[in-house]
Amino acid sequence: MDTEALIRELAQDVQPVSPNAVGKRVAAGLLAGAVATVALIGWWLGFRPDFDLAMRGYSFWIKWIYSGTLAACAVAATLVAIALALRIRVVPDGSGGRE
Repeated sequence: MDTEALIRELAQDVQPVSPNAVGKRVAAGLLAGAVATVALIGWWLGFRPDFDLAMRGYSFWIKWIYSGTLAACAVAATLVAIALALRIRVVPDGSGGRE
């Protein structure tokens, strides 16, 4: 079988996919991972009995803001690395996003 016949055979029954299907799957995976992480940490380490009291403190929120900012930077760096690897322009210029 030559390449053209293989391509025709594989593309014969292809169903259309929504443009943001990959993004939805990644978001679902991130959400499932976050829920599983919180559940496993709660089961393994347990939660503080004075959690409501700890939430009233300044250091509790600073730690959460620091962790969230660090996570956001990691996600942004990963997305930029993926865009560079796929040679996708982050800022569209009318070329459809690819070089």
